[in-house]
Amino acid sequence: MGLIMKLSAFLLLFLFFGRGAASSDTQNVNIVNTPNVRWGIYQILWSPEQFEKELAEQLAQLGGRPRYVMFFRDLDRRRGFPRNAIVICDRKNLIPVISFEPAPWHARQNTDGLGDINRGDWDGYFQRWGQSAARWGKPVIFRFGFEMNGDWFSWGGKPKQFKTAWRRIHRLFRQAGADNVKWMYAPNVAPVDRGTLLNPLAYYPGDDVVDYVAADGYNFGDHYDRWHRWQSFEAVFEPTLALLSKIKKPLFISEIGCADDHRKPLWIADFLKRVTSDQRIAAFIYYNYYPKPRGYPNWRLDSDETTLAVFRKWVKDLKEVKAGEKRPKPD
Repeated sequence: MGLIMKLSAFLLLFLFFGRGAASSDTQNVNIVNTPNVRWGIYQILWSPEQFEKELAEQLAQLGGRPRYVMFFRDLDRRRGFPRNAIVICDRKNLIPVISFEPAPWHARQNTDGLGDINRGDWDGYFQRWGQSAARWGKPVIFRFGFEMNGDWFSWGGKPKQFKTAWRRIHRLFRQAGADNVKWMYAPNVAPVDRGTLLNPLAYYPGDDVVDYVAADGYNFGDHYDRWHRWQSFEAVFEPTLALLSKIKKPLFISEIGCADDHRKPLWIADFLKRVTSDQRIAAFIYYNYYPKPRGYPNWRLDSDETTLAVFRKWVKDLKEVKAGEKRPKPD
């Protein structure tokens, strides 16, 4: 880290943690406006043993107890209802958020998973999922076909097929008695007036089959590709949050991350300040992972010590605060 970046990090730490700071902006960053904001983290799942070990490490590092833990599953007959991972979440008093991809991981770009589902090819598979979920009986959030308004997954850009598949799987779960499964609708953030296929509302399957609405969004920074640039939290999320908040369901940020950069600590501080004070937002899930082999930025909160300190300070304030205006609880 160069001298300028070291000085910047030191200054931020002084402002964020220092006593008697005169700046009203600094005081606002330190204030947690409500004790009821919920948060969660992403934890990759390869095996129950790995999942439990790395989840425990994350919780210790971040210094707090989230409400949600998200992981991914795919359309593969070898991988059924992930009971082992859910039991681990339950032991830690965490609600699992299963982000389900309607395509197998090895062919997520060129498989017509929605078409196969709508033909009934996977009815037995989802009936077994529903039966297993019903036997479990405790809350599980099912985030089906996330980012369906993008073009990077095979299930993207197909509003009619998506809504049909969603309602079909929902019916199979309900027939199996899996009323404990809550359904999260999670499009990607999108600019306004960019066409029907990007519109986060174009894929919405109906109030009767959705429990939560959510948005995925990232600050990719200036160095990921030529289409992305450094953006504020507000620039990334506000157009989509404004649309989704029209749906009268609890509103999540279901994936959020910031690229590694000397500006990252301030970005995280601003994000936490805004998400804590925005009464529309019931909860957020931070994508605390570095998918380096796939060429993505380092989203992790420990990508630098200052960013981690900012988040840990927010968690500490959140645990200590005793008063504030309540927001609707999502569970």
